Amino acid sequence: MKLKQIVFTEKKSLEGKIATLNEESGKLRAKEDTYRKYFNLTANLSVYESVLQNSEKEISDNRKSYSDTENLKTKSGKIYLRKQRHRAENF
Repeated sequence: MKLKQIVFTEKKSLEGKIATLNEESGKLRAKEDTYRKYFNLTANLSVYESVLQNSEKEISDNRKSYSDTENLKTKSGKIYLRKQRHRAENF
């Protein structure tokens, strides 16, 4: 009888420990999910920052191209006016 009681007590103790371990395991899985989400967000942020930097560079390049085009238009306008004056003077 005493042996049955010892086994029963030990079984209950082990069941309690298993329940505690299952609870702790669940908490650890929840933390792992949180960290995984954090790292995924961090990775996505890095991608977005890279895209943003590329976009900013593209915008900068486009502004420079526009400025260069405007400068060329201004220069060509001046050359055209000089040619017109030269023709008028030689006419």
